[in-house]
Amino acid sequence: MVQQAFANNLVNLQSTLIRKLAPYRWDPLGFCEKVFPWGSGELINSAGPRPWQRQLLTHIGQHLQNPATRHQPTLNAVSSGHGIGKSHPGRNAYAVGYVSARLQSSDHREHRSAVAHQNVARTGEMVSPGIA
Repeated sequence: MVQQAFANNLVNLQSTLIRKLAPYRWDPLGFCEKVFPWGSGELINSAGPRPWQRQLLTHIGQHLQNPATRHQPTLNAVSSGHGIGKSHPGRNAYAVGYVSARLQSSDHREHRSAVAHQNVARTGEMVSPGIA
């Protein structure tokens, strides 16, 4: 009985998360603005992503919103100096959080599974397929 209640709560939580995050499916900037606790905790001095981070997240979002490029790799490079937040774990969490959420969706699980099977067949090793 307790296990069933736990399972039901887990399903409800998952459904709620999917419903709340669905609008950000192709919008990493919107996801970062909504999900991270700007102005509190480790982000107490931050009102949102920095301008260069916004630009990069917007570029990635445009790539994902285009059905012709959505499932193709995108190459992004950022040249930077000291102190702009590229190595801070909280700052890098934007991309990690967005990618993790996207990889949990069913259409990406199917694609990752197919790529993983191809990698195993080709190399004999389980290789992470990355994002779809």
